[in-house]
Amino acid sequence: MKKQKIIQIFLMVAVLLMVTACSGKKDTKTTDAEETKENKKIEISFPYALDEERLLVNSLFQSSIENPDCDNEYADDIASLEIVNQSGKYLESAEITVHMSDDTELHMSVADVPSEQKVWVFDNQNQVLSSDATCISIECDAKYLDEVPLMKDQVVVEVNETTVTLLNQSEETLSGLTVECHCIIDGVYYGGLTYSYPAEDIMPNGSVVIEAEDCFLGTADVVRLSK
Repeated sequence: MKKQKIIQIFLMVAVLLMVTACSGKKDTKTTDAEETKENKKIEISFPYALDEERLLVNSLFQSSIENPDCDNEYADDIASLEIVNQSGKYLESAEITVHMSDDTELHMSVADVPSEQKVWVFDNQNQVLSSDATCISIECDAKYLDEVPLMKDQVVVEVNETTVTLLNQSEETLSGLTVECHCIIDGVYYGGLTYSYPAEDIMPNGSVVIEAEDCFLGTADVVRLSK
């Protein structure tokens, strides 16, 4: 029932993405003094390009959920972003700060997002997105990799919903591997952060199975393998 509820919320929010929380109308009857004050807080419109157009923010919206980016703590009207990695590279990490017209700062973290992938990220302190405030700027500090870190020359990854199988196709025993997964629902990563799972030693031509239980709302998508 919980999974169905989250998916329903997911679909409802998808419909509402066309109505961004950073839109608003300017009063045409403002005085010169008010006009000057307004110009200091010019709202931005969406879609909005970040980091020299490497990232595209489609929308800023509210989510009433158990926040995967805040230890699954529930809150209403959490500030949320829909972001697409259009860099052509693997997004290793990004720290995003959203500045609102009411002086609120919203903070989001993103990690391990392949090129062209869409992700929903949520404020990492469950801050509420006010329906009255507008967005005036967004800052981003991002790092990229040229290649997807999946050890493809040594490991084959197979996924069946939340069950991940690692096949060792090398001639050496692989030890100390960590698997990083995103939860993907209808093609969108749900949450900016990944879930980490340690893997047992894998003998040559052997395999291990990992249950990515945190991805139960959708399907596990393995984005990184590391030693």
